[in-house]
Amino acid sequence: MSEVTQAVASGAHRTDKQASSNQDPHAEHNVPMSTYVAIFIALMVLLVVTVVAAFLPLGAANMPVAMLIATVKAALVILYFMHVKFASRLTKVFVAASFVWHAIMFVMTFFDYWSRDWLSNSRGWNDSPVKSQYDAGVKRDGHDGRGGHGAEKHDDNTGGKHVGDPASGKSHDPAAPLEGAQGHPGAG
Repeated sequence: MSEVTQAVASGAHRTDKQASSNQDPHAEHNVPMSTYVAIFIALMVLLVVTVVAAFLPLGAANMPVAMLIATVKAALVILYFMHVKFASRLTKVFVAASFVWHAIMFVMTFFDYWSRDWLSNSRGWNDSPVKSQYDAGVKRDGHDGRGGHGAEKHDDNTGGKHVGDPASGKSHDPAAPLEGAQGHPGAG
């Protein structure tokens, strides 16, 4: 055997014994059962803290507190039960990168949600003729805005779904000819 082959076989060429490339990725990590029990107890305590925090009047701090508790619980599960704490550096980098990406998505989503009241609705949204006609039909037909109907009904189709649909509150008579059918007004 040559000197190089002997050096590689013995591991003498390795200068960093703790480097992730020198560790066996399938090596067993002897984690004592007491560690798992401690993590389980911590998760149960955090569960109780989550329930208690949900009933406290925290106002605007409610969401950040809930997210903080959830993040701590997720970190405990990932580090210990998924064995990332004992994994190679490359695995830790990928886990950290996924958390960073997750945080970016949450920040973008919450920024969109929080900033919706900063600008007024566009003119097209508020002045839409379809929306105006629908609102006028709803008010005139006596709808209460929650799906309820008043007693007063009209024969026009304001607020109806499609042209030719019966007016709100009316049902279609199956014996009556459909508008647009051959030989009837509006037929092509």
